[in-house]
Amino acid sequence: MARKRKKKIRKMMLVLAFLLLLLASIYLSYTILLYKSIETFIRYAVIGLITSIDILFLLLTIKFLKTKKIIKTFFIIILMIILASGFIYGAYQLKRFYKPISNINKTYITYSSSLITLNSSKINEISDVKNLKIGILDDNSSVEGFIIPDEIIKDNNLKNNNTFLEYEDFLPMINDLYDKKIDALFIKTEFQSQFNSIDKYENIENDTKIIITKNKKMEKQNYIERDKFIDITKPFTMLVLGVDSTTSLGANGDSIMLVTFNPNTLNATILSIPRDTYVPISCRGNREFKINASSWGGEACMEKTITNLTGIKIDYYVLINFTGMVKLVDMLGGVEVDVPIKFCEQNSKRQFGKNEICLNKGLQKLNGEQALALSRHRKTLPTGDLQRGLNQQLVVQAMINKAKDIKDINTIYNILDAISKNMDTNLTTNEILSFYEIIKKIYMNSKDVDSNQFYIQQMYLEGSDARIYDSGSGLSLYNFIYSKDSLNAIIKTMKINLGLIKPEPIKKISFSINKPYEPTIIGKGIKSSNSGIKTLPNFVGKNKQEALTWGNQNGFIITIVEILSTNSSDIEGTILTQDIPAATAINNISNKKITINVIKKNKIDDKDKDNNDDKDDEEETEEDDIDIDILNP
Repeated sequence: MARKRKKKIRKMMLVLAFLLLLLASIYLSYTILLYKSIETFIRYAVIGLITSIDILFLLLTIKFLKTKKIIKTFFIIILMIILASGFIYGAYQLKRFYKPISNINKTYITYSSSLITLNSSKINEISDVKNLKIGILDDNSSVEGFIIPDEIIKDNNLKNNNTFLEYEDFLPMINDLYDKKIDALFIKTEFQSQFNSIDKYENIENDTKIIITKNKKMEKQNYIERDKFIDITKPFTMLVLGVDSTTSLGANGDSIMLVTFNPNTLNATILSIPRDTYVPISCRGNREFKINASSWGGEACMEKTITNLTGIKIDYYVLINFTGMVKLVDMLGGVEVDVPIKFCEQNSKRQFGKNEICLNKGLQKLNGEQALALSRHRKTLPTGDLQRGLNQQLVVQAMINKAKDIKDINTIYNILDAISKNMDTNLTTNEILSFYEIIKKIYMNSKDVDSNQFYIQQMYLEGSDARIYDSGSGLSLYNFIYSKDSLNAIIKTMKINLGLIKPEPIKKISFSINKPYEPTIIGKGIKSSNSGIKTLPNFVGKNKQEALTWGNQNGFIITIVEILSTNSSDIEGTILTQDIPAATAINNISNKKITINVIKKNKIDDKDKDNNDDKDDEEETEEDDIDIDILNP
């Protein structure tokens, strides 16, 4: 009886061991199939091998169910358990890597909005928000400008005790806060970098304070949608946006890079676009403004704006916030960069003082905080945002060079995990996995000193500075006016890299054995004589003849309104005011008409003076007359 029972238990263990092996095989095969676009032949070959093992042990299980060989039976059981454990471990590792990859393209992201006021205000908490004028965006589709603020208003019963003023844009709202026309406003929590490049708001971090903040996780808004899978083995274009945030991935556009990559030649081009570049913004009726303002309309607005600027279709976008960059560099073990200038910069948490990051000039190894400081710093750079763009390219190239040497599996996993938490993209999981072929090609080439290495072509958009009046804020703002010839040279190189046009052969080359080789930076040094934006001069204080001459030269109708004056110090013909502010871009003045107020001296002879004196005894002197002349050029 005991023998039969032992035999029954042995058979049961044999069957259970096989079922465990079968389930482990199915799980492993499933996880292998998740990795589409990676070594298709090898994947199916491994699945075929797993299937063969299952069939072999099925036959052995059937055979040993009928045998009395106890030792061999237990050997088969142990072998199946070992194999099942190995399959489960392999599936776990594959799933472990697949999860962060699949989370990079996010369906839901966290948005954040805050109620802010001036730092000098007596308002310190939400209970103080009573009888105030509060600014809010009038676009009810804006998550951080309207949807979240509306929830804050309802949650805290702010509707009845306060007056809400609607604005078309954040900039005039910020301006009215500074001018104390409103007491507070709702805005994206990470708002500082959007405005600190404007003179009036360069200390906005210290000038303002946050009263209340609300975060909301919801479906991604205003992102770039695609309707088809893009073959990653062919040249493609990617928009890379550095988000000036440590918490969210709502685009700020603090760092804007347009990248082209040719997987056949392993050649990449990177163009850093200065955030103050003056361009038509696609989601603002093509009204010209700083390009980083297009990020307020989401990635789709930024993508369309850049496509309109360059004529190059963008296939993918990638957003990465500051936390992601710091972690990524640290996990790579730091990166080696030739720092171009000695400087100090705030850390990733916007802290100065003992927490600021200071770097010396020269080749050195940077950790995450230092690499971020180099990527963000611009105030002491000779060319400001232009040089910052080149510095960002140096950091990107250093990260790629370091990533090629990674061999530790745990390091790769940690990098993927950090990326998945601090990055967003419209690349599908399968498209991300298909980058394996490119990575493999780069890795294989790095072993062969005679083969072509992965190469990044740096680019530099030349231009000039200009101050242009913005009617929304009532401010004359700094803008970067790009050189059209420089941009055209950049676009040509990008299209060559994408295989859209054929390269022109170089007929001449010169070099000196005594001079170190310096790679060409496409677009640098190429100026355009006709790239400037013509703006309206400041006529106030000048003679009316200057305005008339300018009007004749530029095709404008000048309307002169003469204001009578008896002030002896006034000079006849001097312009007092102009109805269109100075620095307004003249291509934005559709009717080509300007009205100026000009001084006209009130000359009174003695006879008239006597008559006037008689009239003064009978009635009060009438106000000064106004004469209007319209002069056409």
